[in-house]
Amino acid sequence: MTGFNFSSDGWKHDADGNTVLRVAGDARVTIPYAIFSTDFRGTGKTIEIEFATRNVMDYDATILSCFSGGRGLSMTAQSISLASEQSAISLQFKEDEHVRVSFVIEKRTDNRLILPYINGIMSGAVQYPANDDFSQVEPVGISIGSNDCTIDIYGIRVYDNALTRAQVLTNYIADAQSIDDMLELYLRNDIYDEYGNVVIEKLPSFLPYIVFECPELPQYKGDKKTCSGRYVDPLNPSRNFTFTGAQIDVQGTSSQYYERKNYKVKFKKGFVLSNGTTVATFQLTANCVPAATFCFKADVASSEGTNNVELVRLYCDACPYETPAQSENHLVRQGIDGFPLVAFWNSSDGTVFIGKYNFLLDKSSEGAFGFQDDDESWELKNNTSERVLWKSADFEGSDWLNDFEARFPDTDPPFTDPTQLREFAEWLVSTDTTAATEETLPEPVTYVSGDDAVTYTIDSADYRLAKFKAELGDYVEMDSCLFYYLFTELFLMVDSRAKNMFPSFMGSLLATGEQQPEPVPAEDEPT
Repeated sequence: MTGFNFSSDGWKHDADGNTVLRVAGDARVTIPYAIFSTDFRGTGKTIEIEFATRNVMDYDATILSCFSGGRGLSMTAQSISLASEQSAISLQFKEDEHVRVSFVIEKRTDNRLILPYINGIMSGAVQYPANDDFSQVEPVGISIGSNDCTIDIYGIRVYDNALTRAQVLTNYIADAQSIDDMLELYLRNDIYDEYGNVVIEKLPSFLPYIVFECPELPQYKGDKKTCSGRYVDPLNPSRNFTFTGAQIDVQGTSSQYYERKNYKVKFKKGFVLSNGTTVATFQLTANCVPAATFCFKADVASSEGTNNVELVRLYCDACPYETPAQSENHLVRQGIDGFPLVAFWNSSDGTVFIGKYNFLLDKSSEGAFGFQDDDESWELKNNTSERVLWKSADFEGSDWLNDFEARFPDTDPPFTDPTQLREFAEWLVSTDTTAATEETLPEPVTYVSGDDAVTYTIDSADYRLAKFKAELGDYVEMDSCLFYYLFTELFLMVDSRAKNMFPSFMGSLLATGEQQPEPVPAEDEPT
């Protein structure tokens, strides 16, 4: 290990009184240590830098570099990246914050992973090819400094091996700038036994957890198992419950193939509360209707674990449209709600930690979303097919079931009547400007916009656009549709206009003219 810890007298102190190497203005520092002088796939490598960036004038300016020939390490005011011949990975952080970044590069005989950490927390992963190369043709040292940004360096460590997750965390704790900080970090992370397993008894006292008890957990969607277990909320013991005879299944389409599964649990025999009473439903939060089916989501693709829930909460709070059921009961929602917990699995081999999860309403909990017997809600299962992109209304055969899945009715066997969905799709397809035929219409069509009336005789792009504008309100609830469009635009969620969107029909068929569909309730998983 090569380490550079800076604590010389006469150097600067940060706002907390910690000694730092502050490089500002015209000052420059060069450390004559070439991290990438050799290809370290045979041994692994760990690079750790503890720093803070301040007084930023150019967020793209390079303030730390060990980069040559497209390989190495490079840092700007809010990001740091590592690149080899064929691979690259980067992290983002915020200026004016004390940050520790670690890059762990595994040996090629292991999993060949490049693992970045922020403050001891793994924050990404990429696998490098077996024939990759990390060495620089012309090796360079570490250069620090920029006129466009000040950087405080607390320490730099370089190891000629790949540290484990526990070692990275231990380093982060050990390098804390004060005894109080070190003790707080140690106690917060003291949740393991001597074998590195998470232990229930060592969890923070405020953290709820659930234990699933069954011989084996489901491994793919439809691999339903029966389980029992218990839920514990240390801060609210009256909410504790046990359960038996629950059906647990893998939830999610693409996510079912992740190492950590999402689970849909139907509590068919109810919930036995701490006072001994059994109830058929459980109220997850004060802002939703009690339900009997819940989703435990690992959020593999959203590692911060709160973005999904918080965005949907914002959607539900801000949406100007109320469904008919919401008008009758303010606890009815258009999207999920929930909170984080820790999940364990108890089998004949003992109790093991399976992950940090979010305890959520399931999209099929019809009461929570106010669905009635005549309603329909459909999930779009991908972002790529012609039907999902509303360029095809072909619902013959069974291929369309690869694109749509009934969210409600949630029946077994699944609901597969596409009548309403087909009619909605046929109208949308008829407004696709890119598919205009330029052929004569069966009869002239006149659309009025403001004081202008335009008659169309040709199936042109202009005609289809006018048709969409004139008839949109006949097919969707406008406040809901426009808000969803603007919301997904604001939060860069344009992919959620296909997959994870739920076109929902309230009541009778479109052709009767008696209803307008809620086009898109807040989705299950914003991205």
